[in-house]
Amino acid sequence: MNPSISRRAALALVANTCAVAALPAWAQSSDRPLRVILPVGAGSGVDTIARAAVPSLIKALGGQSVVVENLPGAGGITGASALAKAPADGLTIGIVSNNHVINPSVYKKLPYDTLADFTPISVMGATPFVLVVNPTKVAATNVKELIAAAQGQARCLQLRILRQRHRDSPRG
Repeated sequence: MNPSISRRAALALVANTCAVAALPAWAQSSDRPLRVILPVGAGSGVDTIARAAVPSLIKALGGQSVVVENLPGAGGITGASALAKAPADGLTIGIVSNNHVINPSVYKKLPYDTLADFTPISVMGATPFVLVVNPTKVAATNVKELIAAAQGQARCLQLRILRQRHRDSPRG
């Protein structure tokens, strides 16, 4: 049996998570739209998952309008800041990515408190990260060997972050 989750099941999980997160907003005012802030660019993985979940979210909220608003910039800080400053009326939710927990370690000052200004509701998905090396240039087969190789080098090792693009992306 394959332990991986199907795409349909993953989208259903995302939609149900969004619906549960939005229930307080729906209970307060179903005539105003629910605002979903995404501190990422349009077309990103988070954006794609969120937008795929919107029809199920609308259905779960009894037809209430849902507006997805992309507010990318500064590693997610722009959107997270708007989310933190949103009125506490239950009509704004956000879907953040891993940069939300990384940013406090990278930036000395943020316009919000990562822990105090947000209430986590659910994990909607996970993204694997893979650390790879060029075996012809770096003699390491695990992280311990990579650290030892980096410490023993007179020159710096280069770090590159590659983002896998969707197969239908114009940029491949």
